[in-house]
Amino acid sequence: MAAILRGGIKKMYWTRLTLIVFVAGCVSAKDMSRPSDDPKVGLEQWLRSSVENGHEGVDEIIRTAHVLYNVPLETGLSLLTNTAAPITLADGTVISEVTTNATGSGIGMTVAKQPCFSVEKAVALTGARKMSDGPHGASSYDAYVSSSQVVSIDFSAAEPGRNCVSSLYISKTFLQEAP
Repeated sequence: MAAILRGGIKKMYWTRLTLIVFVAGCVSAKDMSRPSDDPKVGLEQWLRSSVENGHEGVDEIIRTAHVLYNVPLETGLSLLTNTAAPITLADGTVISEVTTNATGSGIGMTVAKQPCFSVEKAVALTGARKMSDGPHGASSYDAYVSSSQVVSIDFSAAEPGRNCVSSLYISKTFLQEAP
């Protein structure tokens, strides 16, 4: 009888403890439904960081995006689940969509048309080369690439005028050693 009573008390204790932890977690959890209103970085800093700091720079960009969207680092960023709201960076650049790849080694974003983050500035920061005037010169965008042994930066400029960055992908480069 005493063993049954002790078992019931233990079960009741663990049930109450679980409920307390659950309620405390709900009360202290951040609002995950909207991005942070306090960005401290701009797109220029993100580009410069990826060029100057390599893999660490890419990791910092990904960490900062998670903070701005109030998403835990172990959760990927996706337009379908947690980055549907646009964010405005410290330099005024508006990022309308963000995604991270499955391996956590890259981040892609769509940059709003206004205010314009100029292609000229992006090329100066990254050393990117214009790769195409779109497929066969008939497309409505231009593609730019900057690649080193540690980081690849791809961006495009879309109509009208093709002078503003419209999409950006920054990723770590992993070179394979020759056999």
